[in-house]
Amino acid sequence: MGLFYNNNEAGSGVAKRGRQKKPFFRFWEMFANKFWTFFKINLIYVLFCLPIVTFGPATAAMTALMRNIYLERPQFVFHDFWQAFKKNFKQSVFIGIVDVIMIVSVWIACFQFLMNESLPDGSLVFICIMICCATLVFIMHFYIYLEIVALNLSIGSILKNAVFLVFLGVKRNF
Repeated sequence: MGLFYNNNEAGSGVAKRGRQKKPFFRFWEMFANKFWTFFKINLIYVLFCLPIVTFGPATAAMTALMRNIYLERPQFVFHDFWQAFKKNFKQSVFIGIVDVIMIVSVWIACFQFLMNESLPDGSLVFICIMICCATLVFIMHFYIYLEIVALNLSIGSILKNAVFLVFLGVKRNF
């Protein structure tokens, strides 16, 4: 190769920001390449979620690992999970307890509405309000744990930003 090619000349080389794949194909390529890493992360997540109180910190730690995978950063699964678990413990415990209360409340309310044969006249309005609030909180969680992991904000700021992001990205969220 040295006879026909001169290595001393500067060429275009490899572009720093080469062609990016479409998100759909990038997802499936990443999923195939990191399948066993995802399996390990989910196994650790389930083990850490067994006590209900650690639901929030385990979700924050899993979010941190998934964010690192997306950003293509190297990681050690258990060590990084444990570090993110400890780092985000305080904020995510509060959010996790609110999550558990919200899930139980919605489940009880749905059970009561479905089992009641004769609903009062104004109950349809309350059912609609409950469904709207539950949907808002559900979509907010796409942003809450990412903000806990990536930003250094107070709980109030995190919740405020999550509400703003829900309404600013309505099309993307649905």
